[in-house]
Amino acid sequence: MSNEADEDPADEPLVVAAAEEDLDEVRRLLDAGGDPNAWGQGDETALIAAIRSGAADIVALLLERGADPDVNARSSDESPLMVAIMDGHYDPAIVHLLVDRVADIDEAVPEIGLTVLQLALEHADLELIHHALARGARLTDAGLEAAAETGRIEVIERAFAAPGGGGERPWRDVLGPERSAELQQRGLLAATHRGHEDTVAVLLADPRLILPQYGLQDVWRAALASGRSAVIDIVEPKLDRGYLPENLLRDAAAFGRRGLSEALLASKVPLPPDALHGAARRADVAWIERLLVLGADKDARDTGGRTPLISAASAGREVIVEALLAVGADVHARDQVGATAIHHAALAGARPTIERLIAAGGDPRVNDRQGRSTAAWARYRPDYLAGDRRLVRPEQEAIAAWLVGLGAADEDWSVNVPPVTTWERVQLVLFVVLLVLMGLALYIYWWAGRQLQ
Repeated sequence: MSNEADEDPADEPLVVAAAEEDLDEVRRLLDAGGDPNAWGQGDETALIAAIRSGAADIVALLLERGADPDVNARSSDESPLMVAIMDGHYDPAIVHLLVDRVADIDEAVPEIGLTVLQLALEHADLELIHHALARGARLTDAGLEAAAETGRIEVIERAFAAPGGGGERPWRDVLGPERSAELQQRGLLAATHRGHEDTVAVLLADPRLILPQYGLQDVWRAALASGRSAVIDIVEPKLDRGYLPENLLRDAAAFGRRGLSEALLASKVPLPPDALHGAARRADVAWIERLLVLGADKDARDTGGRTPLISAASAGREVIVEALLAVGADVHARDQVGATAIHHAALAGARPTIERLIAAGGDPRVNDRQGRSTAAWARYRPDYLAGDRRLVRPEQEAIAAWLVGLGAADEDWSVNVPPVTTWERVQLVLFVVLLVLMGLALYIYWWAGRQLQ
């Protein structure tokens, strides 16, 4: 791309009008003989100024009157197309206008190492995908990966149907079944994360998709993690009940997938010891009760030392807390940091849950192993903000004050953060003064050397 121009930087009215999105003024200046490629004071053309402003109508007018889309900004060396794509927004209308006129469709945005076609695939812009391919844009493996990552079947299918390897055969045939299936699997995971159930259904029904059971389990877990129930319902029936590892039962139980969990249990897969923990945070009461009947330990510990009661309290799930307390869950249990279910409920801001725990015998006056009270947990904020009490939200402070009224120590989350002493402040001031004096001494030394020359 060229950076050449015939004019020196000046306060160009056309650039100003383009930046201010004044279409009438831009048209008047062009009609009066204004140069569409003139430079403004900021070393940018009117075209780039219009692109930065998101003024598609002005961009179209400037291109119609001869503005060169291959001229970069002088100061930043950004191309117009790069500005359109990367300058805080992606405006398809502007991008399409520029793609029509750039000299080399495959080298249009070298600054970011991506072609126009790859960017169109990443943005799932079907119109631009068709446009770029029609202009002869080359589709590569990287472009196919970008298509797969959109998780949209129409984009994936368009990319795979494009000619590959310089010939007329579609990319699906050029890549071969294994590589093609690998990219489709990536598309399947992306579609699952984004909740594109239509794409998931089409890809799973494709007989050319080579998806082993462990790959299908990964898709199922991704659907669980993203809470995409419609996708879960599509994927789950395809799981081979004869090839399901034990850790799959833990996930199924944790997310309340009753049908799959029952099938696993019927096939003699043992119930994981921590089956209740995830369920306590997500599943309904009926499933919790079912797990308890099946032998789930109401006081089992997870890797953080939390019991199911603590897990339910941390999610503010009063109904689940009630169910666990009804079967004798230990209200006094502590996790690895010495926090009880009341501490975690205070952190979650769940006053009704705290009230239920106290009614069951929980003590709001106990501290964790670092000496923090339940009121301190209610006032939690990240450590880097711990020193500023003003950042405690009103609802947090209301629960903390209520807990203090019940006997909890009136402490802040930063209670164990040592306060800055007067001597430490003095040391900081002295250090700053020393830096200033050193800088001044260096300046005097430099100035004296200049005088002696």
